[in-house]
Amino acid sequence: MNAPEIIRAITWAADTDPALKQEVEDAIRRLAGRNRPVYNSIEVHHRLEAFITKHGSANKAAVALGISKSFLHDMRHAKRPYTDDLLTALGMERVRTKDLFSVL
Repeated sequence: MNAPEIIRAITWAADTDPALKQEVEDAIRRLAGRNRPVYNSIEVHHRLEAFITKHGSANKAAVALGISKSFLHDMRHAKRPYTDDLLTALGMERVRTKDLFSVL
C-alpha cells in the first residue's frame, strides 16, 4: 500500500484530535517518502509463519531467534507483542506504533 491508500483506509473516531490525526498522516507520508512500505501486525504474522516454515518447525525457529518455544508461541498467537529482535530477524522494524512496521 502507498501512503494515500493507507490514509484512506484509516477509520478515525469522531472525537479524534485533529492534531493527532495530522501527526499520524504526516508520519505515514514521511515513511512513504523513504520508499519503505508500512505493514500491520497481520502482515508481520505472515512473515513470522514463513520464518517458522523456513526453519522447519517452531522449535527450530525459536532456537534461531534465541528465545524459548513458549515465548515464540505467545508472539505467534498475539499473547505478547512482537519484539524488536524478532522484527529484525524478519527484516523489519517498528516505525510508529506497535501495529506499524517497515521493511529494513
